[in-house]
Amino acid sequence: MSKINIFALGGLNEVGKNMYVVKVDEEIYIFDAGMKFNVENAYGVDYILPDYNYLKENIK
Repeated sequence: MSKINIFALGGLNEVGKNMYVVKVDEEIYIFDAGMKFNVENAYGVDYILPDYNYLKENIK
């Protein structure tokens, strides 16, 4: 039987910061990876991305 994990990386209910991941055994599937263009007064920030560190650490 396969081990299935479903979880979110980044902010839940935050437009542009959310990313949903399904891990089946050792395979990782990404659903709804967000990206947000900055419209606030954060000078020098062009867009906001979810945190991809988990994917970098588990690339193999």
